[in-house]
Amino acid sequence: MKQCEKAAYTVINKCMALKSKESILVLADDPCMDTANILYEICSRRTKHAALIQLPVRRSHLVRGVGDMLRAMDCAVLLTGETLSHTPERRQACKNGARILSMPNMTREMFCRLASMNFEKIARLSQKVSDILSMAHDVHVSHPMAPH
Repeated sequence: MKQCEKAAYTVINKCMALKSKESILVLADDPCMDTANILYEICSRRTKHAALIQLPVRRSHLVRGVGDMLRAMDCAVLLTGETLSHTPERRQACKNGARILSMPNMTREMFCRLASMNFEKIARLSQKVSDILSMAHDVHVSHPMAPH
């Protein structure tokens, strides 16, 4: 299995936990279509209810038919140059229970690197950080390169 296929498998089966009876929509604009096609192929192996839609480049909103489809899905992967996280359609899809993975400006190289990531370890560390931060009233985050 190639690196990008392995990354797609990880995203669909581990991160999204797509089930065989669920529906999934892969939305992408032209610069991301190579990655979107790989994701769609992996989705199609997992469920009969997979769809791929290519959006016009640099759209920060969804046309009505695409928005309607997104709201009807169990899962969606958004691979676009502009984020779609702020759209009412995405918000409504989440209210309807959809699991959505938004990856704006995700290059193929970045996506393929997901194959080597240890998501179980990341989840454990994220939970530890969450537990620590949940005990605090205020949090100050800094970095040597960040402006003061």
